[in-house]
Amino acid sequence: MIESKTTIFKKACLSIVGAEHGYGWGKENQLEADCSGVVCYGLINAGYKIRCTADELRREIFVRSVTDISDLVDCIEPMALFFLSNTFQLTGNASNSRILTATHVMPLVGQSVFIHANARSDQIELIGLVDAIRYGLMTHRIVEARVLSWGACAFKDGELVYGLDEELNL
Repeated sequence: MIESKTTIFKKACLSIVGAEHGYGWGKENQLEADCSGVVCYGLINAGYKIRCTADELRREIFVRSVTDISDLVDCIEPMALFFLSNTFQLTGNASNSRILTATHVMPLVGQSVFIHANARSDQIELIGLVDAIRYGLMTHRIVEARVLSWGACAFKDGELVYGLDEELNL
């Protein structure tokens, strides 16, 4: 039986939990990864060369917001929680405008179970929905759930790539 892209994505993300070297900024392999690296590792294993930031994942790949919290329990397509911070951007008229930027991402890999690449504890671990939301509150960030678009992955395949890890052997 052929596995679905969603199953391949989730299994690949799960394979990084408890990684030997733990959290590794800018990494996306089974030895170490950062938050966006966990998600990108899943995408790479599903057949898409995509390596980008949490914010680009939110804007370009996970394009639809989840409006019903029950979708986080009965997910069919890959989903992720994004943690948003207010940032200021200089606009054309030399004034600052406030925008929300994703500074952290946690992929959903089971019923209300997420993978957290935790820089503070140097661990890649599984956490529940309540703990994920608590993390957002403790870090003063807005939490947003979004759904992955396989069409967006196909469109951005090879475009959103910032030097894949040598350990991937692609």
